[in-house]
Amino acid sequence: MTCSADVRSLFDAISGPAFLVSARGRIAAANRAAVALLGRDPAGDDVAVLDPDDPAGVRTFVWRASGSTQPILGRLRPKAPDGSVRVLRCHGQRLASAATDDARNVLIQCVAIEERFAALADRVRELNAEVRRRRHIQAVLEESLRERDLLMRELHHRVKNNLQVVSGLLAAACAETSSEDARVALRDAAARVGAIATVQHVLYAHEQADTVRADKIVERLIESLRAGGTLEGCRPTLSLAEVALPIEAAAPLALILNELVTNAAKHGRRDGAPVAIHIGLAKTDGETILSIADDGPGFDLTHTRKRASGLGLVRGLLRQIGGRIEVANRDGATCTIHLRTYPDEDAPDDPSRA
Repeated sequence: MTCSADVRSLFDAISGPAFLVSARGRIAAANRAAVALLGRDPAGDDVAVLDPDDPAGVRTFVWRASGSTQPILGRLRPKAPDGSVRVLRCHGQRLASAATDDARNVLIQCVAIEERFAALADRVRELNAEVRRRRHIQAVLEESLRERDLLMRELHHRVKNNLQVVSGLLAAACAETSSEDARVALRDAAARVGAIATVQHVLYAHEQADTVRADKIVERLIESLRAGGTLEGCRPTLSLAEVALPIEAAAPLALILNELVTNAAKHGRRDGAPVAIHIGLAKTDGETILSIADDGPGFDLTHTRKRASGLGLVRGLLRQIGGRIEVANRDGATCTIHLRTYPDEDAPDDPSRA
């Protein structure tokens, strides 16, 4: 096929490589961009030069395009003069003016994939590299968190076990002593160590590192006191809201609760009847309220030193966590603990908690 000057000018005006191929698989003409790509004019060559590695695929593509006036998509991989392979995306279609089967010339227009999409491909590669880097960082952080969680759980477990050993030693010493005063002191000390062990048990099962569920501490401590016989002859009831407290308040809270419940069990009896002890936990705006009420005879702080003696420890612990206690006699004794709560970010800077 020969091209007129006007047709040749239009053919050369196509920006990307373009080839005019006969239905028999011969290149009839190539535009300037195609000649520059191959380093020579391929006119007269077999169409296989457009993809030396897959000549059958090229012929199949030309055969399909020769039967359609709509573009057929394909891919070619011709070799440049330096021997490098260029990957071209192309579409081919039969020229609409072809009248006979022998004259089914196919126009193939190409665009270099790497040139057209170079910026996009580079960006995709950068994003993939960034994704891999972030996944690596995430994997390292997750592994560090798992190690930290394991270490924290092991620490809580060991502390809990050590406290239980200390509590057992105190209980053994209590059983061996002949002094009633020493026995009472050792029993109280063992109960207080047990209260701290209860906190460690809750922390061991708790997933938060900066807060602890106060209601879980109350439940666990009451179970421990019941199992240890402190609440023998008592009828404890619980009314607990779900309350989270700063972790530094956990041990003082357990000791305070142990002291007040033990006092209620010891001194709340009236005429030998079982003592009804109610423990309540609630949260209001700005305060967490813990109440321990019994149906005993009550007591007067100004005159009764026996029952009030343990309140000195309670007051000292409350000073540590910024709380206060109220004692009232309403059909028995009711001790109410008020703990001020603050947003986490404000708590360390608030002098009123000291």
